[in-house]
Amino acid sequence: MKSIRLILIFALLNSLLFVTSLQAQSLDSLEAELAYYSDAMTNMSTSAHRARSAEMLHHKILEALSIEGSFTHQFKSLEWCKIISPRDTTFKLITWQLEMDDNTYRYYGVIQKSDGRIIELHDKRPLRSEYASHDQNTWYGALYYGIEEFKNIEGQNAYLILGFSISSASTNQKVADVLQFVDDGVHFGAEVFVMKDEDGAEDVKSRILLEYAATASGRMQFDREKKMLIYDHVILINAGFDGPLWVPDGSFHGFEYKDGNWHFVDKVFQQTVNQPPGEGIESNQRDIIGRKKN
Repeated sequence: MKSIRLILIFALLNSLLFVTSLQAQSLDSLEAELAYYSDAMTNMSTSAHRARSAEMLHHKILEALSIEGSFTHQFKSLEWCKIISPRDTTFKLITWQLEMDDNTYRYYGVIQKSDGRIIELHDKRPLRSEYASHDQNTWYGALYYGIEEFKNIEGQNAYLILGFSISSASTNQKVADVLQFVDDGVHFGAEVFVMKDEDGAEDVKSRILLEYAATASGRMQFDREKKMLIYDHVILINAGFDGPLWVPDGSFHGFEYKDGNWHFVDKVFQQTVNQPPGEGIESNQRDIIGRKKN
């Protein structure tokens, strides 16, 4: 009887290993397809082909994330997608962008939770406001490159997420947003950024926007050593035929976390600097995805 039990256990273990091996092969095969569509979406010269590749990428990502074991799969070959996770590893956030034929951009996003739940983000381009809140169906798309977890004023988990989007041919935008999970999905934006208006009255925002010229390098990042969100202060200049443009002046604003909120710091450094401390997503040598420029 004991030997039969051992044989059954051995057979069960073998079958589990076989299933795990098939799942890994399936994910590896799908990742190769994802890498192909990701590259085609970014580099094809015809907008219709780029759009078709983006839709196929979207479909294949959802297929890949439905496979058991996909949450821990690294998807390292997807260089044109951005995949980030918080330090608590409760979810991962995947975003990518598509250049349309009118020089505008469409953004795609998917959240995979550790329990396997998938939440699709739908880029509806609502009016971008520092005071509005959105959900997964009214998402203002962005390519997310940074994430930092924190506790809100109620003691609940929230996530500061940093994103990039192309607003126009001449303007880019960085955003510091807040992501929180709710029963029916996710919310973007929360009244946690505490500032003062021109009259000295309290001004509480749901997100922070940094708009800057596409020819400049607008920086927004989280400094864990200082426990601060740090971003460029920009000034308006006359750029001739391009009109007025916002460009960094070498000084930095910040927000410091305290008791569930982020409190504005007007001047992070007493002197202007060329680069904030820590590693940002952008530099003169790297593009927004983090790859070295040619």
